[in-house]
Amino acid sequence: MILFILLAKGRYDEYIFSIKNNTIKYSNDFYVDEADKKKALRKGKKYFYICKEDILIKKQDYKKNDYPLISVVIPVYNAEFKIKKEVRSIQNQNLSFLEIILVNDYSTDKTVDIIKSLQKEDNRIILIENKENKGILYSRCIGTLEAKGKYIFPLDNDDLFFDKDVISTIVNEAIKGEYDIVEFNYAEYYDLNFAPNKFISTEFGNHTHNLIINQPELSQFPRKKNNSYGVYDCFLWAKCINTKIYQECINKLGFHIYSKYILRGEDFIMTFILFRIANSFKFIGKYGIFRYKSIKTATFQSSVELYLLSRIIYLDVILKFTKKNHEDKLYVVYFSESFFQEIKKDLNNMKNENKIYFKKVFQKLIKDKYIDKKHKNKFISFFNNYTWILN
Repeated sequence: MILFILLAKGRYDEYIFSIKNNTIKYSNDFYVDEADKKKALRKGKKYFYICKEDILIKKQDYKKNDYPLISVVIPVYNAEFKIKKEVRSIQNQNLSFLEIILVNDYSTDKTVDIIKSLQKEDNRIILIENKENKGILYSRCIGTLEAKGKYIFPLDNDDLFFDKDVISTIVNEAIKGEYDIVEFNYAEYYDLNFAPNKFISTEFGNHTHNLIINQPELSQFPRKKNNSYGVYDCFLWAKCINTKIYQECINKLGFHIYSKYILRGEDFIMTFILFRIANSFKFIGKYGIFRYKSIKTATFQSSVELYLLSRIIYLDVILKFTKKNHEDKLYVVYFSESFFQEIKKDLNNMKNENKIYFKKVFQKLIKDKYIDKKHKNKFISFFNNYTWILN
């Protein structure tokens, strides 16, 4: 009850003080075996259907606060079939001291109309509108830079919170341990022709040693070649992130990078920097969100050029933020080799501006004092027939 009294009064400072002094009990419902997970999944299904059916567990007069504890940031594009469900999953949380930032990426359907109708009932909802389609990287970054909460939950526009206690449980853990990042599990809901109304438990994309993988100097935890960071541990969703840390990542990335339009790989780019800057991390084996997969909610588009652009950006980022140790050298070499094999067949079809950008990044790699001569010569050999890259 203390939690709800403090939040109702809007006493953010008292809330933080109480958490740190252990006067508020928080859920310890962390799943350690299959029986616990199955029980949690049944509980999550009930919550999922409540939100899907547009039900508010407890109708209330929401109060906007200039200093919210939590910012939920969601880029949205043509999300008329899903955005209301997602917002309901936030409104039904047992912690209401938050803001909901929706960045509309120039939708062409009824997404904006639905968001504006939701704003009339909940003034915690903030709508940011892109004047043109800018992509998820840009949209997530500008939404995060506007955030006022102490912590951010970054979601995609097909994510629903798993249960009503997700935000309170996770953020309590972040505050108590003063963690920069708290990561958690997720499940998936499929409403597709081949898998209608199917719930799947999954732990793919989350790792108990994420910070160590990205900062190997913290311990001797082995980084496997086939499980390098940015491959399995790259997702921004299913995380609670300290806002200052996240905003620092965006500023270090720079507007000239995050303003580029890409369709894939923005998680790779931001997570790499995030785990390079973060000082503390905790993984909790608790379900936090559902990934909502259906025909109506599918917005994925494919473009070879935009995919390759995202990989060029990623190479640029890892060259800038890798540290001078053996593990980092191996990762740069491994990523570069696989990427160059991938890019060769499509290189001539890229736009001139992306060719220029690739050449610039490639020259950085060749001039990097930390990469040995043997590997540099190998990289150059990939492009012997592309004089415009080497000259």
